Amino acid sequence: MSKNNKKKEKMAPRAIIKIAILISIVVLIVLIPFIYSGVTYITAWNNNLVTPYAKTVTKNDDGTETTTDKISGVELDNVKRMDGKDFNLFTITFEATYYNDRADEKGTDIQTVKFSLKVTKNENSPEGLKTISSSSTYYFKAGVALCSNWIKLDSYSTSLTSFALDSAKTLTVKCPNQFPAKASTWPIPVTVESPDCYLYFYYLTQENGKEVKNSYILKYTYQEYMTSTTEGGIRK
Repeated sequence: MSKNNKKKEKMAPRAIIKIAILISIVVLIVLIPFIYSGVTYITAWNNNLVTPYAKTVTKNDDGTETTTDKISGVELDNVKRMDGKDFNLFTITFEATYYNDRADEKGTDIQTVKFSLKVTKNENSPEGLKTISSSSTYYFKAGVALCSNWIKLDSYSTSLTSFALDSAKTLTVKCPNQFPAKASTWPIPVTVESPDCYLYFYYLTQENGKEVKNSYILKYTYQEYMTSTTEGGIRK
């Protein structure tokens, strides 16, 4: 074997190492934008999560914390969360009657959504239904919220509304965002097409001599709460 061949054989491992290093550098350069995008995406998601009706926690100067309800009277202990279409203990008619997502030409804030809510009994309805108070004919209290994770939309009706069985009530909530709304997730674009609505309501029952509060948060998508008779809607 010649001296030149021996030299080539000795250099081969070094060449392989150099090539491997170059390939690794190229792969890393290619992956860095994807890694950065992924981190940005996850960070934006975590920073803009919204839990409907969760209490607002404020840190005070003395180190203590103050919690505030999004709507006064909402209690989240033992609340059940589900899609509106899956709730079957009562027949719920819930739909938007008016949806305006933009201010008028004068800049007046009229970005409002109005919902109609009606609850009737069905074969699954519980026995022992009680009125909210002894002096009223109201069996339910309800509030509404418009929420979206990516843009941190978290808007609520001003108070809980009392209502009776088989009686339609109007619930109103502000919609401060114009849709479709773009989230701050550069370089990965995320667009929120429409807000979800979360209906909170509760009723009381008498069970084994005790009063029981039954609380629910029902989720409705834009496609579910908008109907052919709704006035207005998202203007793209």
